[in-house]
Amino acid sequence: MWGITPFDQMACRITYNSLRYDGNPWTPATEAGSLIYPGNIGVFNWGSVAVDPDRQLLIAAPVRLAYIYNLIKRPDQDAQKRLFTQEGKPYWNENFNGDYAIRISRFASSLGIPCTAPPWGTLAGVDLATGKTEWTRRVGTTKNLKTSFMQERFPIGFPMGMVAHGGPLVTAGGLVFHGATADNFFRAYDVNNGDVLWEHELPAGGQATPSTYTGSDGKQYVIIAAGGHGSLGTTLGDSVIAFRLD
Repeated sequence: MWGITPFDQMACRITYNSLRYDGNPWTPATEAGSLIYPGNIGVFNWGSVAVDPDRQLLIAAPVRLAYIYNLIKRPDQDAQKRLFTQEGKPYWNENFNGDYAIRISRFASSLGIPCTAPPWGTLAGVDLATGKTEWTRRVGTTKNLKTSFMQERFPIGFPMGMVAHGGPLVTAGGLVFHGATADNFFRAYDVNNGDVLWEHELPAGGQATPSTYTGSDGKQYVIIAAGGHGSLGTTLGDSVIAFRLD
């Protein structure tokens, strides 16, 4: 178990001991609560991967978060009625016409910080010929993070390795673009080693997979949607932003 203080670490351990966990992500949900690790957003469920065919390199942004699944008995009546889902509350699978709904919540302390140790999100380059992971880098920082213990967003960017909702884009010129982390930053990485080459703070969360195109001027552009993400709690917006590669 992990925590930023001994108190939330102990709280995480107490919660863990109350849950069913079979040591794999196929642990069935239970009424008392089951631990699912990795949870429903990982490892590559959001955004998939990018492939550099010339370098025979696969670029992925794996997420490692644990979630708690609780079975909740549905009443016999109102089989099609949305009974549980509310904005800002834990995610529910309503399971209409079924006997049970499923409540899905992060395995986190009362501070909203995951009970598993960081990094929670990374960027990795994998050699397709050998299957070997050539490099791994933490992605994202704690800046702009929405927490339960501060009214404002967290102002300092500690490089913890943050959750990302969105995949990478790789270019023929050897750049990897990724902007899905919770700190609202869009970054370019070196495809050969994962080093950060450039970053730009977006006006809202860039929880999307970027795309690229050639403009009427013959230049290459990289574009990303910056609309934010509800469950991540990132800044909401309605921007689509393009960057020219020179």
